[in-house]
Amino acid sequence: QIAVHRLLRMSDYFGLYTIALIAFILCCETIFVNSSSINVTTGQWNDDSDQVLYQRLVEFYAQGVQSSSSIASRFHTPCFNQMKVFNSSNPIIEQQRELVLRYFQRSQHLRLHEIYKNPSKILPLYKLHICTISEVASTELNGLYVRLIETPLDYVDNYVPTKRDRDEYQRPYYKGLFLLRSSPQEIIDIITDKTWLHIAFVRNPYTRLLAGYLRYYVSHESIPRDIVVPGAHKNISFEGFIGCLEKAGTSHNGVMQLVDIFRGQVFMCGFNGLNYDLIGQYETLERDVRCMAKNRGFESALNFGWGEYGNSTVFDKINEESQNITELLRTYYSKDLQNRVYNLYKLDFEAFGYPYDLPQ
Repeated sequence: QIAVHRLLRMSDYFGLYTIALIAFILCCETIFVNSSSINVTTGQWNDDSDQVLYQRLVEFYAQGVQSSSSIASRFHTPCFNQMKVFNSSNPIIEQQRELVLRYFQRSQHLRLHEIYKNPSKILPLYKLHICTISEVASTELNGLYVRLIETPLDYVDNYVPTKRDRDEYQRPYYKGLFLLRSSPQEIIDIITDKTWLHIAFVRNPYTRLLAGYLRYYVSHESIPRDIVVPGAHKNISFEGFIGCLEKAGTSHNGVMQLVDIFRGQVFMCGFNGLNYDLIGQYETLERDVRCMAKNRGFESALNFGWGEYGNSTVFDKINEESQNITELLRTYYSKDLQNRVYNLYKLDFEAFGYPYDLPQ
């Protein structure tokens, strides 16, 4: 059954490619015939359904972000009460949401800040919308996602992944169903459906930055092309690297002009236009992921079938790496560098509730 399930998924992908090509051609034709959903002469909407979608989006933003206790009550899951929620009250984030509304009003497309390599994903069977970020256990969390989409629902509790499966879980990028590949109607249906759980995982900016720097500018044999920071080179000092990040600047709408792994987390996951129910944190990752999995019905998949020999949990490697980085913080961060990094990622600290002090 698992083999048949995967063959069907492959056929689905090929079918989607064909459908996508046809949709692209039709879309191009539509753009040339009618480039705006608003009549430029009368200023009126060309399609009543467009106006309905726009109004739903306005109402969605007006509702704001609920408290974690409200989310816990809605999903009847007490452990959600221990998790964080996204703080969208910052003026820059409010301005970006206004831009999302304006763009949607003109084009009927949601212009969300997502990561090309690793955009937020949906699991329709579990009614789960999840976003992971580079250096926030993204390989393991995306590997879990791949395991869930490739294993039939009835087998999740007892299917033991093969070596080939486990290798695939270690290369999970560009796989799955991405929210932004859905139509605007589908996206708004998903984000306004109260039975769906929307969750993003983030990390303390101090440790996330240091982990990325050590991985790619110290330990890695060479700097991958998609990780290049202008002015930075192999074995550059941490202070020198921070200086390069500071010079990168921002775009006209406040987005940091950096590669994904060093960009502020607030500029990912579509935070500029989406209200996630909950924010999971790297520092409490096992607790938060288990809580999510228990609510959505796949907690057993966390406990076996991971690692080189399949005898580990999904958290074993993460916990080891986390401890190593925390121990190195005071080796690399002086008071001056701490202050500079805080100012560089101030939006992250405020949006996700991280304090100014270095983690213990």
